[in-house]
Amino acid sequence: MRAPKTLLRDLGLWQFFGLQLLFAGTLSRFLLAPVLWTSWLAFLALPHPLTGFIPSWGFYTLGGIYLMSEVINIIVGMLSYNQKKQRRLLKWVPSLHFYFPLGSMAASKGFLELLYKPFYWDKTAHGISLASAPAKLLTRPERQHHVSNV
Repeated sequence: MRAPKTLLRDLGLWQFFGLQLLFAGTLSRFLLAPVLWTSWLAFLALPHPLTGFIPSWGFYTLGGIYLMSEVINIIVGMLSYNQKKQRRLLKWVPSLHFYFPLGSMAASKGFLELLYKPFYWDKTAHGISLASAPAKLLTRPERQHHVSNV
């Protein structure tokens, strides 16, 4: 967040904390998704670390909840694109199942970079076509140094 005081002033306290909660929830969802994916080990007849702690009916219950969550996710995606201008996007709703693992990989990469290379920034050149126009080199303006005569 570049200017938290300005954002707090613009949004107000309640909406500011709501935005922080939304942002933290999104990040934690992407970071913790691989932990939930381990439940597929039980359905593939592979040993799961929680097998001794959760009874077999618990795994089936969790599997049913995960399956219903996916169905609800598809239904919500289809409902959101069921408007006249966006119906052409309905066929892409199942591709969300590829989006979330990619988001988890990106969140994990960002989290590890934050831990091990906190000042590293993976820069990309968005919207720049190298064939049509070379990117201009941006330089920082010179700063005036003031010397006081004390």
